[in-house]
Amino acid sequence: MVGKWGPVQLQDIEAIDAMPVWNDDWPTLGVQNYNGGKRLKLSCAALYWAVKKMVNTLAADTAIVTAAAAVHQSKAAPQSP
Repeated sequence: MVGKWGPVQLQDIEAIDAMPVWNDDWPTLGVQNYNGGKRLKLSCAALYWAVKKMVNTLAADTAIVTAAAAVHQSKAAPQSP
């Protein structure tokens, strides 16, 4: 569900995923007035894009991928007594 500042509207995740870049004018977390107080509104689509960008950046760095694979292999290896 995605909504910039208004009511939440269902969106097509495939269309969101196909966007070449995220519009930085759409906030990930916003503050809204609500019933005389404040509430936070989290955009799951913006959060998805932030994680997607981070994963793509990390996956493109061969040093990070190699280090992660080495850590994974060391944890999978049997430990000597």
